[in-house]
Amino acid sequence: GIWLPLWVIMEDEDADPKTIVPVAEKVKQAWHLLQNRAFSGLMVFNVMYNCFSSIGVYAPNGLSRYWVGVDNLQNSLAIVFVYVAITLTIYINGRYFTNYSWRCLQSFGLITSTIMGLLSLLIIFNITRNPWFWIFTQIDSAVLSFIGWLTSIWAVNEMAPPGLEGTALALATTS
Repeated sequence: GIWLPLWVIMEDEDADPKTIVPVAEKVKQAWHLLQNRAFSGLMVFNVMYNCFSSIGVYAPNGLSRYWVGVDNLQNSLAIVFVYVAITLTIYINGRYFTNYSWRCLQSFGLITSTIMGLLSLLIIFNITRNPWFWIFTQIDSAVLSFIGWLTSIWAVNEMAPPGLEGTALALATTS
Protein backbone atom coordinates (compact mmCIF):
# COMPACT_ATOMS: atom_id res chain seq x y z
CA GLY A 1 0.00 0.00 0.00
CA ILE A 2 0.88 3.62 -0.11
CA TRP A 3 2.19 4.96 3.19
CA LEU A 4 1.31 8.52 3.98
CA PRO A 5 3.30 10.56 6.45
CA LEU A 6 1.75 10.53 9.87
CA TRP A 7 1.06 14.25 9.88
CA VAL A 8 -1.32 13.86 6.92
CA ILE A 9 -3.73 11.65 8.87
CA MET A 10 -3.43 13.44 12.21
CA GLU A 11 -6.11 15.87 13.28
CA ASP A 12 -5.16 19.44 14.05
CA GLU A 13 -6.09 20.70 17.47
CA ASP A 14 -6.83 24.37 17.80
CA ALA A 15 -4.73 26.06 20.46
CA ASP A 16 -6.43 28.04 23.16
CA PRO A 17 -5.34 31.68 22.68
CA LYS A 18 -5.05 32.07 26.46
CA THR A 19 -2.31 29.40 26.65
CA ILE A 20 -0.16 30.74 23.82
CA VAL A 21 2.93 32.46 25.20
CA PRO A 22 4.37 35.28 23.07
CA VAL A 23 7.74 34.64 21.42
CA ALA A 24 9.30 37.57 23.27
CA GLU A 25 8.37 35.95 26.59
CA LYS A 26 9.89 32.62 25.49
CA VAL A 27 13.11 34.37 24.47
CA LYS A 28 13.19 36.15 27.83
CA GLN A 29 12.74 32.82 29.65
CA ALA A 30 15.52 31.24 27.55
CA TRP A 31 17.83 34.17 28.33
CA HIS A 32 17.19 33.80 32.07
CA LEU A 33 17.84 30.08 31.75
CA LEU A 34 21.17 30.75 30.04
CA GLN A 35 22.14 33.05 32.91
CA ASN A 36 21.48 30.27 35.43
CA ARG A 37 24.85 29.10 36.76
CA ALA A 38 23.86 25.42 37.02
CA PHE A 39 22.41 25.39 33.51
CA SER A 40 25.49 27.11 32.06
CA GLY A 41 27.68 24.60 33.87
CA LEU A 42 25.64 21.76 32.39
CA MET A 43 26.10 23.25 28.92
CA VAL A 44 29.88 23.47 29.41
CA PHE A 45 29.92 19.91 30.78
CA ASN A 46 28.03 18.60 27.75
CA VAL A 47 30.38 20.33 25.33
CA MET A 48 33.43 18.96 27.14
CA TYR A 49 31.89 15.50 27.53
CA ASN A 50 31.09 15.33 23.82
CA CYS A 51 34.56 16.56 22.89
CA PHE A 52 36.36 14.03 25.04
CA SER A 53 34.00 11.13 24.36
CA SER A 54 34.61 11.54 20.64
CA ILE A 55 38.29 10.74 21.09
CA GLY A 56 38.84 7.24 19.92
CA VAL A 57 39.90 4.99 17.12
CA TYR A 58 38.56 6.20 13.80
CA ALA A 59 39.43 3.03 11.98
CA PRO A 60 37.12 0.56 13.75
CA ASN A 61 36.76 -1.73 10.75
CA GLY A 62 40.50 -2.00 10.24
CA LEU A 63 41.12 -2.24 13.96
CA SER A 64 38.56 -4.96 14.52
CA ARG A 65 39.39 -6.95 11.41
CA TYR A 66 43.18 -6.75 11.18
CA TRP A 67 44.35 -6.09 14.72
CA VAL A 68 41.79 -7.97 16.78
CA GLY A 69 40.66 -10.60 14.28
CA VAL A 70 36.92 -10.03 14.60
CA ASP A 71 35.01 -11.98 11.97
CA ASN A 72 31.69 -10.97 10.43
CA LEU A 73 29.60 -12.97 12.92
CA GLN A 74 31.34 -11.42 15.92
CA ASN A 75 31.01 -7.95 14.39
CA SER A 76 27.29 -8.48 13.82
CA LEU A 77 26.88 -9.81 17.35
CA ALA A 78 28.71 -6.75 18.69
CA ILE A 79 26.22 -4.46 16.96
CA VAL A 80 23.28 -6.45 18.35
CA PHE A 81 24.83 -6.49 21.85
CA VAL A 82 25.31 -2.71 21.72
CA TYR A 83 21.64 -2.12 20.88
CA VAL A 84 20.47 -4.55 23.56
CA ALA A 85 22.76 -2.89 26.10
CA ILE A 86 21.48 0.58 25.16
CA THR A 87 17.88 -0.59 25.52
CA LEU A 88 18.60 -2.12 28.92
CA THR A 89 20.44 1.03 29.99
CA ILE A 90 17.46 3.20 29.15
CA TYR A 91 15.08 0.83 30.95
CA ILE A 92 17.23 0.38 34.07
CA ASN A 93 17.99 4.08 34.38
CA GLY A 94 14.34 5.01 33.93
CA ARG A 95 13.18 2.37 36.37
CA TYR A 96 15.74 2.58 39.16
CA PHE A 97 17.88 5.72 38.88
CA THR A 98 15.46 8.57 38.20
CA ASN A 99 15.50 9.55 41.88
CA TYR A 100 19.30 9.51 42.17
CA SER A 101 21.34 12.68 41.95
CA TRP A 102 22.07 13.36 38.29
CA ARG A 103 25.45 14.76 39.32
CA CYS A 104 26.42 11.39 40.79
CA LEU A 105 25.21 9.58 37.68
CA GLN A 106 27.12 12.00 35.42
CA SER A 107 30.25 11.50 37.51
CA PHE A 108 29.84 7.73 37.37
CA GLY A 109 29.40 7.86 33.60
CA LEU A 110 32.40 10.13 33.13
CA ILE A 111 34.74 8.11 35.34
CA THR A 112 33.78 4.74 33.92
CA SER A 113 33.85 6.12 30.37
CA THR A 114 37.42 7.23 30.98
CA ILE A 115 38.31 3.79 32.29
CA MET A 116 36.77 2.15 29.22
CA GLY A 117 38.75 4.50 27.00
CA LEU A 118 41.90 3.42 28.78
CA LEU A 119 40.97 -0.23 28.25
CA SER A 120 40.93 0.47 24.51
CA LEU A 121 44.62 1.32 24.83
CA LEU A 122 45.23 -2.33 25.75
CA ILE A 123 44.11 -3.25 22.24
CA ILE A 124 45.91 -0.39 20.52
CA PHE A 125 49.26 -1.16 22.18
CA ASN A 126 48.94 -4.93 21.54
CA ILE A 127 48.64 -5.98 25.18
CA THR A 128 45.55 -7.99 24.34
CA ARG A 129 43.88 -8.56 21.01
CA ASN A 130 40.98 -10.75 22.09
CA PRO A 131 37.88 -10.18 19.89
CA TRP A 132 35.49 -10.57 22.83
CA PHE A 133 37.43 -8.01 24.85
CA TRP A 134 37.06 -5.58 21.94
CA ILE A 135 33.30 -6.27 21.83
CA PHE A 136 33.11 -5.66 25.60
CA THR A 137 34.78 -2.25 25.25
CA GLN A 138 32.38 -1.31 22.43
CA ILE A 139 29.33 -2.26 24.50
CA ASP A 140 30.59 -0.43 27.58
CA SER A 141 31.36 2.77 25.73
CA ALA A 142 27.86 2.82 24.21
CA VAL A 143 26.19 2.17 27.57
CA LEU A 144 28.22 4.82 29.35
CA SER A 145 27.58 7.45 26.71
CA PHE A 146 23.85 6.78 27.06
CA ILE A 147 24.07 7.19 30.84
CA GLY A 148 25.60 10.62 30.28
CA TRP A 149 22.95 11.49 27.70
CA LEU A 150 20.05 10.39 29.93
CA THR A 151 21.26 12.26 32.97
CA SER A 152 21.76 15.41 30.88
CA ILE A 153 18.16 15.16 29.72
CA TRP A 154 16.91 14.71 33.29
CA ALA A 155 18.92 17.66 34.56
CA VAL A 156 17.74 19.92 31.74
CA ASN A 157 14.11 19.00 32.33
CA GLU A 158 14.47 19.81 36.03
CA MET A 159 15.95 23.23 35.31
CA ALA A 160 13.75 24.26 32.39
CA PRO A 161 10.66 26.36 32.98
CA PRO A 162 7.36 24.76 31.91
CA GLY A 163 6.89 24.99 28.16
CA LEU A 164 10.59 25.59 27.48
CA GLU A 165 11.86 22.02 27.90
CA GLY A 166 12.58 21.44 24.20
CA THR A 167 14.46 24.72 23.81
CA ALA A 168 16.43 24.05 26.98
CA LEU A 169 17.35 20.57 25.78
CA ALA A 170 18.50 21.95 22.43
CA LEU A 171 20.59 24.61 24.17
CA ALA A 172 22.20 22.24 26.64
CA THR A 173 22.94 19.20 24.51
CA THR A 174 23.88 20.67 21.15
CA SER A 175 27.62 20.92 20.83
